[in-house]
Amino acid sequence: MNRFTFSWERFPALFILASLISGALLSKALYLPLLFACTHQKLSFKIGYVALALTTFLLFKTDHNLAPEDSLVAAYVKPVEIKESNNRMFMIAKIPYLKTENGDEYRKMSAIIPLSKYKRPMMNSHYIITGKLKKATGGYTLSPNTWDRVENTLSFTENRYILKQAAAELIATHTKDEDVRTYFSALVTGYIDDPCVKESFFSAGMLHTLAISGFHFSWIIFILSVPLTLILPKKHATILLLFFALLYYLFLGQGASISRAWLSISIFLITLLLSKVPIPLNALGVAGIISILIDPYLVYELAFSLSYLATFAILTLRSFISELTNYFCKKRDKKILMMMPFLDKCAYYPLRFFLHSFLFSLLIQIAILPILIHQFTFFPLWGLVYNGFFPLSMIPTLIFLLFAFALHPIFGSGLIWKINEAFSKPFLEAIIYGKGVSPLLIKLPTIAPQLLSLFGCAVIFFCFSREKIAHEEHLISLDDSS
Repeated sequence: MNRFTFSWERFPALFILASLISGALLSKALYLPLLFACTHQKLSFKIGYVALALTTFLLFKTDHNLAPEDSLVAAYVKPVEIKESNNRMFMIAKIPYLKTENGDEYRKMSAIIPLSKYKRPMMNSHYIITGKLKKATGGYTLSPNTWDRVENTLSFTENRYILKQAAAELIATHTKDEDVRTYFSALVTGYIDDPCVKESFFSAGMLHTLAISGFHFSWIIFILSVPLTLILPKKHATILLLFFALLYYLFLGQGASISRAWLSISIFLITLLLSKVPIPLNALGVAGIISILIDPYLVYELAFSLSYLATFAILTLRSFISELTNYFCKKRDKKILMMMPFLDKCAYYPLRFFLHSFLFSLLIQIAILPILIHQFTFFPLWGLVYNGFFPLSMIPTLIFLLFAFALHPIFGSGLIWKINEAFSKPFLEAIIYGKGVSPLLIKLPTIAPQLLSLFGCAVIFFCFSREKIAHEEHLISLDDSS
């Protein structure tokens, strides 16, 4: 039985997060995740897992509201983000409370609100809006008649929109190529407004690289940490990194992947600040718990499930991917590498690099496959190829962008923009034009949700088993070295 249990004591936050998600899924009649309670060695934790999951299930069930019909409404609105598309402006908003003309009340809704470019209120507060609520694809549209500002409320939505517009204008000023301009703007603001570029990235299986995620956050914090740790003491540098991470989060706005990335990075830095050894899986668990406490219905969003499951797979399968890479392309000792001919080295290093990247991409895609099957109709096979090199090409692009924005007020940074455009354009063209005549989209089968949940549980179980094996091997290596 021991081989089927995991050392959850190292990941209490992740164990709690799993129980909360299990309760949320139980309200959707998916009961298989409850079986993860059996993977803990202690009976008290098993009982606590089930009790917390059932409590979450009851909270979701008692808070359930039927979808309102099209009607005139009065709604309390919290602005989230302002966007522009096809010369039209709209706002994505949370609606904590809504009342229809018939007196029906609804809570915890979201809606898209059309805005006038030339006559609209500043979105730096919450509002009471009266207007027409209509069902739309994937949600609701609220067409406002009146806006009443709620006193003593604050929103960064307007400031965020202004800053993103300024960033996009700066990029447009210094970037000649339209596709590169769209790409830079997406990496900086997290929003892509060109449908052709967006479709190209989707068919290449690379649309996720344009969504701000832990990848972007981690590299930006790492890039900033290099000069800060050289100049300042470790404690002061860590505090500044926490501050910069908060500023970056406020600039980007809310979103499941953005919130997860910011919370995980912040928890990791706070752990370093307290002179503790950070455990990434625990940071992931704490980030998930905080996200659910802030917005419980976030657990049902696609971005939440994809972001957390993909990050979980990355953190647990790293050693397994290295093992697979060594199996197909044996790792050479330093002495052997020194004796290898130059041409053999030129073949060895790229082969291991692309093999590792391919296996990494393949296993992550398998890990999130249950969600992909449930949410999408097609799966782009090109992603297995492009994930091998394109994400790494983004690292220099991010570095150049960071320096360009940081140095612009002082030097103008025109040369950096030109270098970045010249560097990024070939990789971007490989995505847009390099897929040949076939997009290689595979139609995904239609599978019952219970079977998908079984598949998902099997994936998570495998990831945890590999993490346990890697941890035990690490402990054995420490004993041998001592």
